[in-house]
Amino acid sequence: MRRQAGIALVSVLWIVALLSVVATSLASSVRTETRLVANTGRMLQAQFAVESGVELAALNLMYPQSVQWPVDGSIHSMVIGEADVRIATTNVTGKVDINAAPMPLIRSLLVAAGADADTADLLADAIMDWRDRDDMRHLNGAEDTDYRIAGLPWGAKDAPFDSVEELRLVLGMTDALYASMKDSVTVFSGQSGVNLQHASAQVVAAMAGLENLQVNSSGTVYAVQVEARIDGTIASQVEATINVTYSGLGKPFQVLEWHTPLERLFPEEATL
Repeated sequence: MRRQAGIALVSVLWIVALLSVVATSLASSVRTETRLVANTGRMLQAQFAVESGVELAALNLMYPQSVQWPVDGSIHSMVIGEADVRIATTNVTGKVDINAAPMPLIRSLLVAAGADADTADLLADAIMDWRDRDDMRHLNGAEDTDYRIAGLPWGAKDAPFDSVEELRLVLGMTDALYASMKDSVTVFSGQSGVNLQHASAQVVAAMAGLENLQVNSSGTVYAVQVEARIDGTIASQVEATINVTYSGLGKPFQVLEWHTPLERLFPEEATL
């Protein structure tokens, strides 16, 4: 009987130990799932806050100019739900349209972005070769053969740029130079020149001596950058290009481009 009692006691202890392991594992699983649900909720809040920020920017652009937020890239801050939101709006006529700008303006912008004279000559012609529809190589440019010699699996597009990011594919473009100039260019203004009223310091520098390329039209297309933070952490951000129609018919604005940038949109010191 003592032996049976000992066996029963050991069995009970093993069962208790097993139940403890199961309970600990279950508790850990519940905590993990709770954190995942909470994080998912935060991400959804931030995503909705970013989308609301774009819509608020579009709504603001429909107001009279005297009460609009600045459209010079300065940051407007607000709270949407639990998210701290920052919005910057820029009129795209203040940017250089890489599909419409003439070679001298593109070259000048490359220099303003930090390229030396020789690199600017090469890249400006390569950009022209990328966007034109023929396979005739500009003096310092690049067509399909040049891309093959460089070991790249693509050639000159021979068609307009669909997005600013395509600049990365142009032969000779570096990550550093692209990062320096990407906020100064667009594919949506349709202007060969620039409206200096909406231009950044870099674009103004590029336009020096090119007065014949100044334009007065402001258009209705804007670049909008929105960032949402929850508990001080960047939870969502977006860059959108919108066309504000002012017509009052149908949708109040049209989204021309929408993407999530990999790099942080705004510097850390730009806080609420």
